[in-house]
Order: sequence, then C-alpha cells, then structure tokens
Amino acid sequence: MKRQASLKGILAIASLLFMGVLFLSSKNSAQQFKISIQRTFQLNQNCVTGYLSVNDNPAVCNTLELPWWYNLNDFSCIPKGRYAGTIRTDGTKGWRIQLEGVPGRKYIQIHIGNYLREIEGCILVGTDAAPDKCEVYNSKSALEILRKEFETEIFLGNVNMCPAIIVEIE
Repeated sequence: MKRQASLKGILAIASLLFMGVLFLSSKNSAQQFKISIQRTFQLNQNCVTGYLSVNDNPAVCNTLELPWWYNLNDFSCIPKGRYAGTIRTDGTKGWRIQLEGVPGRKYIQIHIGNYLREIEGCILVGTDAAPDKCEVYNSKSALEILRKEFETEIFLGNVNMCPAIIVEIE
C-alpha cells in the first residue's frame, strides 16, 4: 500500500514537471536569439565603439571594432546589416559567435579581446569601455554574460534549443 502511494506521488510530480516544461517551451514561440549592436562612437577614424543588446533588452555589454575602412579585410569593421550567426567553441578562443554572410569577409566573430591589436575585422566585447582610448575592459566577463543570456533564453523556452542567431549592426 505504501509503495503504491509513493509511486502515485512520484508519477504526480513527474506529470507536473512535464507540464511545466511544456508550458515554458510554449510560452513564447520566438525562434531567434537576436543580437543588436548599436555603434555609437568613432574617434578620429581609429576605432568604433558601441553597445550590444540581446532580444531588444537593454545593453548587455560594450563593443569595440576597427574603424570603417571600406570593408577592407583585416583593416575595417564590417558593413552595417543583418547577419546570421553560429556558435563556435573550437580552438583556443572558446565560446564565441561567428557571423555568416558578411560581404567579402569570412570568419568574422564576436569574441574576447580588449585592444585594437586583437581585432582582424571582428567585434570585441567588454563590460566597460574607454572610447577615447579605443579599448574595452573585462572582455572575458562580457562574453560570459552574452553566453549566459543565450543559455537563459534556451532554458526559459524563449528560443528553441538550436535557435537562429541574428546579429543586426546599426
């Protein structure tokens, strides 16, 4: 009798958990993890800084890019636009987001780094920035914040397990 009662209790708990997972995964049908980069500052053609937001929420971190130099590979930031993104974890850079479909460019990524010398056309992130010095700070922490935003959106069911990543640069 006790065994049957505890089995019913376990089944009831499992049922509630399953219903909770269904509720969370169906509460928002968004299929995208949207990153917006608002470029805000370009000093003497030395660099471009800005803010990165996720799914239209307030800024998550600061960004640092090379100045606009007509989209020249390794010398210029990428053109404004909307790009697809994928998660990469291979190599020594760890978790990062690679942009796809950038005209005339390959392997453009959002990754760690604090100084212009660490950029070959990519986008660096930091929790703080010094636009006048063309630097971002605490880059590893900023990328970790971005990664946690991504994982939280999946956990809450706001995006699918393999969401389309959209990166909009303004």
